[in-house]
Amino acid sequence: MRELEFRREEICGANNPVRIIINTVRELGDCEGIKVKVNDYDWVLTLRNLAEIHDFEVEEGKEENNFLNLIVYKRC
Repeated sequence: MRELEFRREEICGANNPVRIIINTVRELGDCEGIKVKVNDYDWVLTLRNLAEIHDFEVEEGKEENNFLNLIVYKRC
């Protein structure tokens, strides 16, 4: 499973998590997913809202070293 990591202090311009995640999810087959690690909860909320529009799901995992582990996957 592909893994992406976004740090609050590095998120800007070309490193926009929303754009990168949406483009990556579009390349996935049905029911396939990616692991995403973020240390900014605002991006988690943004991803949840966008999931409804772009036909993917966001599941929260455990927090680890100030990063929240997410599984983002294309709906089956």
